[in-house]
Amino acid sequence: LSLSSNQLSSLPASLAVVGATLKELYLNGNQIEELPEGLAEKLVALKKLNLAHNSIGKGENVTAGSQNSSGANDGDIAMEDADDDGDGTQHLPQDFVNRFGMPEPLTGMCTKEDECIVRMEGNPMAESIRKKYLEEVRRKEKATAMETEVIQ
Repeated sequence: LSLSSNQLSSLPASLAVVGATLKELYLNGNQIEELPEGLAEKLVALKKLNLAHNSIGKGENVTAGSQNSSGANDGDIAMEDADDDGDGTQHLPQDFVNRFGMPEPLTGMCTKEDECIVRMEGNPMAESIRKKYLEEVRRKEKATAMETEVIQ
């Protein structure tokens, strides 16, 4: 089902009706700011979900711990969460994060579930995660370079 570039600000209620059999859902290029709770539970057959270039996280300072491809937090480069709950999920329902994970910093893709591809790049939330991740990488590289200079 393609609902791309339709200026949607929320998901249509009719998705609940077809959700159990829907395999691909393209919502990219809209103005969606939040996803409804229970979305991941309703879309049980989903194999592709494209939420790229929406407004998820618009106007918020969102950061989250980085994740590796298995969905686990990467201990080397992790940022503190800026939301009230401290879990980085203020714009994503808990069932969504439990199933798909948070967007990876460099790709904007949620890769926790191997069976489903979820694209989130171009959303303010994913871009904020990317920016914080790259800042941390640069900080660590600079610190390593300074240590190397001191040793020589």
